[in-house]
Amino acid sequence: MDLRRAPAAQLWRVMDDAPTAWRDRVGQIPGLRWSAEGPLLESSTSDAVEVWVDSELSVLHAAHRIERVLRDPVLGERIASAIRWHLEFTGTENATHRPWAIHAFLLHGTPEARFFAEGQLHALEAHGPDPVSRWILRDAAGELARVAEGGRGAEAPVHRG
Repeated sequence: MDLRRAPAAQLWRVMDDAPTAWRDRVGQIPGLRWSAEGPLLESSTSDAVEVWVDSELSVLHAAHRIERVLRDPVLGERIASAIRWHLEFTGTENATHRPWAIHAFLLHGTPEARFFAEGQLHALEAHGPDPVSRWILRDAAGELARVAEGGRGAEAPVHRG
């Protein structure tokens, strides 16, 4: 499988463009479930569940940024639906050691979502941080800081790599 063509990779590349182009570009990415309930990615029978969860949470992380910048309430509800699904169906045995979307779970504001985020930190501590996980945590901290400061602007840093 060419990971550069994976929906998660395509979504992150969209954010290299100006935010005004995001809405049109994300709708053209095959494999994303923008108008459904539950997970944001189509399920894959060829990937191990842990690989799918890692990709799914990466998409959730990126979608949260897109929602913040575009201020799209429909996308906000779609993200909330995906978070609720993960709280019900993504168990710790399927979790990734990378804390993708940890900020989205914390901002969801329920005890279950906080517990999920704490589980992500525990998995990261048990595995040991790698460069990608460090970037994810810095990015999530930046997103949390923007919310704490009341900001929702387009000054979003992009993921390159």
